Amino acid sequence: LIAATGADVAAAASEAQAMAALRRMKAEAALLIALCDIGGVWPVMQVTRALTDLAVAAVQAALRFLLKQEAARGRIT
Repeated sequence: LIAATGADVAAAASEAQAMAALRRMKAEAALLIALCDIGGVWPVMQVTRALTDLAVAAVQAALRFLLKQEAARGRIT
């Protein structure tokens, strides 16, 4: 899910598309993580780790997208 979303955000043509991909990832991951937590599949530390990994991946994908946009505009090199 994280890898697929990273690719979707990188290929996004607009900020709206990138944000939509990130929102989809958040919703899907939240459901999967909650099911693993409620169902007792994962201990609390693994749930916390999954939430942390999700947050880190979302921030990284968003920053990559924004930096790529700024580079394309010639504002950064």
